[in-house]
Amino acid sequence: MDLPKKQHWVPRFYLKQFAIPATQNSKIPKVWTFSKEHRDPKEPALISITDAASSRYMYSPINEQGHRDFSTEQKLAGIEGIVSKIWPDICHGSIALSGSFRKIISLFLATTMLRDQKSFNIAKYTQNKMRSIIDSFPKNDLGIPQINKFVYKGKVYILDLSDWQNPKYNSDNYFRQFFVDTINENAIHFAKILLDRTWSIWTFSNPILATSDAPFIMCNTIKEP
Repeated sequence: MDLPKKQHWVPRFYLKQFAIPATQNSKIPKVWTFSKEHRDPKEPALISITDAASSRYMYSPINEQGHRDFSTEQKLAGIEGIVSKIWPDICHGSIALSGSFRKIISLFLATTMLRDQKSFNIAKYTQNKMRSIIDSFPKNDLGIPQINKFVYKGKVYILDLSDWQNPKYNSDNYFRQFFVDTINENAIHFAKILLDRTWSIWTFSNPILATSDAPFIMCNTIKEP
């Protein structure tokens, strides 16, 4: 099996719908992009959807045996494989909002929300913040913080800090493992929330919509006084 090194946080079948007409049905569709980081944001660039919204081994940290773990990437690819078959109908036609349709789309949207670069940065920030808080506790002669548990939302979590000073806890691989664990642990939970919501699909006669590398947007239309 060819396991991909370049892994997308926005699926290519989704990006293809925003490709310029001349390339949309080619082997390498291209999209106009604006970048906030790598170029003047006022100057668009034409890039392949193969290169857009992707990162090397995004969902494949190295496991304790020293091998890449592609299990999360394969799960996401499985969801994409199903959704990609019905996506053209969603974009260009009409499709019944049946129970099975809503289930797979809910899971797809949940993973889309959890898997993007912004979510990775949040996961990394959360880990660093937790480590900073734990590190503020008094330490023993070995430099290990003297705390063995904490309580969050009524649940008790036991801490094993015996290898607290191991440099792996500040490595990109450790943050990436925490990131994929977050996806695997929360995808079903968020999918169920979406499944319980009222749905509507808007269609436009002209190609006037743009998207981003974080296409899932949450908003609260009911504001508390």
